[in-house]
Amino acid sequence: VSPSDPSGLTGGAALRVQSLEQTLLSTIQENDHFKLFNILAKSKAIATVDEWTEQRGVGGFLGGSTNGEVDAVADATGDYQRRVGMVKFLMTKRQISLVTATQGSLADAEATEYQNGALQLLTDAEFLSFNGDSSVVPTEFDGLRAQLENYNSGSNVIDALGASANDITWINRAVQTVVGFGNFGTSTNILCSPQVQADFDNNLDPAFRVSLTANTGPTLLGTTVEAVRSMGLRIKFDYDTFLLDEPQRAMQYLS
Repeated sequence: VSPSDPSGLTGGAALRVQSLEQTLLSTIQENDHFKLFNILAKSKAIATVDEWTEQRGVGGFLGGSTNGEVDAVADATGDYQRRVGMVKFLMTKRQISLVTATQGSLADAEATEYQNGALQLLTDAEFLSFNGDSSVVPTEFDGLRAQLENYNSGSNVIDALGASANDITWINRAVQTVVGFGNFGTSTNILCSPQVQADFDNNLDPAFRVSLTANTGPTLLGTTVEAVRSMGLRIKFDYDTFLLDEPQRAMQYLS
């Protein structure tokens, strides 16, 4: 007789008291897991088409402002571009039966499903922020990967070609691109998969590690990489569970 089927218990076993945990035990994602979504600035879209304007340059060219004392001054205008994005929708529909709603249970079924629905939407928002591709699934929005691959023919993509990206060289190359001429950016965060975080924890030279927590001791080899030094910047280093490693991708497709 299976212990999970008490209806088959006989004799003294039928008198056995069984224990049931009175709280719902959950091993699911929580708000802290949505690291990219929590970082991103969020504004309200008031229409199904969202428009914004980007300035790509101040006009002119390098060295072009030199001039003679009485020479005519060359005209220049900043480079502006209107961008248009289609608003994409995330929706989920939850239901519980009337019997489930009225019977006693470990947790309020309706409230639990409200929470599950919210977490599903946040989960998809986080996952698609990395992996969404409207050219594959039209209802998806383009995530970071698709945006990088589509911008300037993927010139900003640095491919490690399967190598273990646990060396400061890879970070320096990426930061060099961000801060370089024409981009004028500042690197603030590095989001990676748990496997990449573990590789950096195990192998990154302590000289490049920065501790963001007070009184944690020296940043020795094997300690968690909280931040790194690169190009004079302190860049926060964090893993995101929704950046799937190769084994997790295989399990996702199999499921």
